[in-house]
Amino acid sequence: MQNNPPKGASVSADPVWGQNRELARSLLIKSRLYRFFALAFALIGVVVFLILYFKNVEGHLLEALMHPSIIAMILIPFLPAIVLSLMAQHLEQKFMKLAKPEEASAPSKK
Repeated sequence: MQNNPPKGASVSADPVWGQNRELARSLLIKSRLYRFFALAFALIGVVVFLILYFKNVEGHLLEALMHPSIIAMILIPFLPAIVLSLMAQHLEQKFMKLAKPEEASAPSKK
């Protein structure tokens, strides 16, 4: 699929139009992909957390929280989801910065 400039716009007048559109599209796709994987890792993290909780804590949560190793076991399954979510947020912010000038320069439909 080829990117064509909007009707009435010439390619020579705005040579960066296609590059910005492709960059914005790739940023949006990457951010959505990262969000999807973050959700998948969060669900896997919940399963791993439940397994570790019932195997090691056995209902004595306050007593288990005194041990740093137990706290680490509880938090580590969620680290991939947190990192991917932060990466997705960073890409979405880049996309919004890139998309804002295009919205301002786009002709209004009346």
